[in-house]
Amino acid sequence: MPKILKSEIASSRGKLTLGLVLLISLALSASAVYAEVFVQRMINGVTDPGSANVLHNFYIYLTLGLILLTGRTVFSAFSYVVFLKMTHRVRKGYLNLISFGDEIRDSESFQTGDLNDRLTKDIDQCRLFCQQTLIPVWSDVIQVITIICVLFFQSVLIGAAFTGYLLLSILVLRHINTSGNDVIPRLRKREAKTADFLQDVFVNNNDVAPMQASNRVIAWFNKQYDKLLPLELHAQSFIYRSWIAALVLIAFLEVTSLALGGYSFLRGVIGLGTVYMMIDYATRIQAPLESMQFHANNVQYLKGAFANLAELERKFVVQSGNSLYPTKPTIRLHISNLRNFDHQVLKKVDMAIAPGQIIGLSGVSGSGKSTLAKAIVGLQHQYEGQIDYSKTPISKISTSEMGANVAYVSVDQSLFHVSIEKNLQGFSANDATQNVWKRLEQLGVSKARLDYLRTTLSAQVGEDGANIDKLADGDRQLLLILRALLLEKDLIILDETLSSLDTARFAEVSRLLRHYVDTFKVKMILISHKTDRLHFADHVYGITKGECVYFSKLADWASTYEDEQNVKNSRSIFRQ
Repeated sequence: MPKILKSEIASSRGKLTLGLVLLISLALSASAVYAEVFVQRMINGVTDPGSANVLHNFYIYLTLGLILLTGRTVFSAFSYVVFLKMTHRVRKGYLNLISFGDEIRDSESFQTGDLNDRLTKDIDQCRLFCQQTLIPVWSDVIQVITIICVLFFQSVLIGAAFTGYLLLSILVLRHINTSGNDVIPRLRKREAKTADFLQDVFVNNNDVAPMQASNRVIAWFNKQYDKLLPLELHAQSFIYRSWIAALVLIAFLEVTSLALGGYSFLRGVIGLGTVYMMIDYATRIQAPLESMQFHANNVQYLKGAFANLAELERKFVVQSGNSLYPTKPTIRLHISNLRNFDHQVLKKVDMAIAPGQIIGLSGVSGSGKSTLAKAIVGLQHQYEGQIDYSKTPISKISTSEMGANVAYVSVDQSLFHVSIEKNLQGFSANDATQNVWKRLEQLGVSKARLDYLRTTLSAQVGEDGANIDKLADGDRQLLLILRALLLEKDLIILDETLSSLDTARFAEVSRLLRHYVDTFKVKMILISHKTDRLHFADHVYGITKGECVYFSKLADWASTYEDEQNVKNSRSIFRQ
């Protein structure tokens, strides 16, 4: 059971509320049976309708009914509070996937965007079922028990027939509902494990593409919902096949029971009151049966969601070891059949990245550039072959070590809703009190650029970062790049972050990156679909026809890239 449910329901207040509702429900059940007996006795002429005894029992029934209504209202409010807290816990777990550290993890100003919309959709799938699971459907059981008891009281023969019919319904439907009670904790447990794992990969790896990777996971999750749920809800569901069979059998038993009841009445075995109850039975039993069927529907949706979470965990198998990150390693890739969610992206990759080198990686949109980058930093494990950091396989390096030595800057990464200076400070390994502007000057940032950041851009954004989302793409990408440099990582990956820079700013940034790599002997991978943004790279690799090919001259790759782009455009036009 999830901690939030356990802490709320197992508390003294929760136990008291549950006990109160149970006690009132059982009392009402007893009074309902008693009142039904009197109704039948009056119809059969056994009891005087105007007697004080009948009115006394009616008042008891009415009073307990009002008490039960009040109790269920209180318990509904209690269960809804528990659900809201559980929802908040789940949302917070997913929010950690795209947060950059404890400092802003609980920040109300953090923008979750599409992720929040996705979570709302996920949680809404479980909302009604959670509430119905937390609120015992005592009224359903009460009605069923009442009918059984009254029928047994009037006639053992008719009672046995109806009891068989009702018990069959209960066994089938309550089994489905009971299974649902187990699914919710299991689903939440699996959801929590998935969130913890993704948090470990994305958050503990500091800046390793949290937004980009999370959004890809969410997009895949959406597609799996559409594929799995119809499958779970229809022909492939054993529970639903059993449910349909039970409905046919129940209908047959209903006709048989009514026919038997009519025959028994004509023979004088039972009275008019029992016949009245038999005719009224179909209406009385309809509501609890429909409620149970509603639970069965929701269980199937939850099973689909549970299957998605299990599949998601299977795709993101943790392959983290416990080895340290080697000192200034040379990265060597010899892999094949690189996949993304079982879809082959690249057939073959042979690459070497030495300290002090800038590697350019280019290809048309969707060719697999980002997937390859994720494999290099240990976020993608679906491939054959080996990725070594010097002589250490990447699978043996712990995720925390990778995060401490890798910076991944993607085009869709977010800035904090704080000042420019605090955005640049980020979560650098250096003391937060050290002057950010001084450190940028030491890295080689020009005085004119520092003045622009410190005055013009800082004034535009404000101390509280209120206008951070209004920054131009070029300014935003520049801040992300500078923040990555301040982190002082061994491997820096810039995924399309140079594409939004104008010509003058790109020339300035390219000189800065070249100086940074040469000075600190770090490794850098530049990913861009614009070939002119790779002119200062030491080596260029282009993705063409499913393979990562080395090009000694950028001009050779530019010609190949143009051909690839023309082929892609022609296919797009053909599809239209």
